Amino acid sequence: MIACIVAKSPNGVIGKDGWMPWHLPEDLSHFKKTTIHQTLVMGRKTFDYIGKPLPNRKTFVLSRNQNLSYPYPSDVIEVVDSIEALVSRYQKSEEWLYVCGGAAVYQLFLPYIDRFIISEVHQEYPGDTYFPSLDYSSLKLREMISYDDFDVMIYDRRRCL
Repeated sequence: MIACIVAKSPNGVIGKDGWMPWHLPEDLSHFKKTTIHQTLVMGRKTFDYIGKPLPNRKTFVLSRNQNLSYPYPSDVIEVVDSIEALVSRYQKSEEWLYVCGGAAVYQLFLPYIDRFIISEVHQEYPGDTYFPSLDYSSLKLREMISYDDFDVMIYDRRRCL
């Protein structure tokens, strides 16, 4: 199964100048709780922004640079240059793959995502990086969790039988 986890403002902003334009400790805690002991995929810029592997998670770093490597064991960080192998491995699996950004990686995985975990930040922020548009008619709201500064909306994709 493939899930997308993202925090975005009402105007779709997810980043500004390579950074998240807000600091919401409760959202970071939610991200940690959701992804701990799970497998993640993110783009190289997102990984470089974080700066190091997230503890207790396996991370695939998506990059067009086939020579890119990081000084971490392959059970912690693995560089991949396409999504096909990940999609075929996780799409029909009971194991979850969490897509963690950035915008281009979200766009690549969009057709394959089974669950969207979206932290809807209450305040609008200016930015230069946006989450792709979603067709909410193809999604079913599974759960909503409210916090002071954001709401976590969990949607499952409706699949045609």
